[in-house]
Amino acid sequence: MPALSEPLISIVIPHYNNAELLCQALISIKNQTYPHIEVIVVDDASDSACVSALDNIIEAFPFVRIIYNKFNNGVSCSRNIGFSHANGFFLIFLDSDDFFYSPNKLEAEVATYFKYSLSSDRPIAVYSRVLLSNYSGTKFKPLSPLFLNLPQLYLIFGTMLPRDYLMPRSLFSNYTLFDESTDFYEDWIFRTNLFTRLQFVPSSSTFTCYRQSRDSSNLSRQKSFCPKLRYLVISFFRLSKDLSFAQRIKAFLVLVAYHIHVFYLTYLLRSGL
Repeated sequence: MPALSEPLISIVIPHYNNAELLCQALISIKNQTYPHIEVIVVDDASDSACVSALDNIIEAFPFVRIIYNKFNNGVSCSRNIGFSHANGFFLIFLDSDDFFYSPNKLEAEVATYFKYSLSSDRPIAVYSRVLLSNYSGTKFKPLSPLFLNLPQLYLIFGTMLPRDYLMPRSLFSNYTLFDESTDFYEDWIFRTNLFTRLQFVPSSSTFTCYRQSRDSSNLSRQKSFCPKLRYLVISFFRLSKDLSFAQRIKAFLVLVAYHIHVFYLTYLLRSGL
């Protein structure tokens, strides 16, 4: 049995036709210094060639369980299914094309959790810094908050930070994690809802890695960008209804500046700078 100071961590990874990058994510988990980990990969009806590759993954990574969806249900449904099969005290969601950059990421986050959990009046979620990676995973740029004087608003309205955070699984026993009615910004909505319930605490200088797509950034590759942008703006004002007008303006500027920051870093990575 794991020691009380080293409880089991469940890492849920939704997957669809992405076995090669999934292997890199699993290698980064295997290299973690923290010993008690289970990984639940939920395959969302990948094609037969990819399913064969997943069979090989099971042999190479015995700590991985793979759940196969009969139909393509979307990333939100896959994450929720993975959660329903998790057994850990802690829960982390990781995209199949992202990975943990620092081998001590999980160890540092667990230590941070126990350091702050007893003194906090709210449940704790621990996150690490984020590196923006090119598609091949060979070039990295640190992605840091632009407005350090607005950390709370940044955590609410930033669409990427924090990522892959560690939180107690027990918080979600009677809670639907991801909105299965939408296939875009579902993680942003989830994070915004979490913010009302959790205190986000940064870990030490450990990093998690967010990989840009092969062609462009995640936002710019959306085929129907305008409807998604409209949805984001409407959701922004719905979720910020309890803020003052001045706070709304500041938060909206954070959101706009954040995306400019991401697009600029993407340009640097793609340009080889």
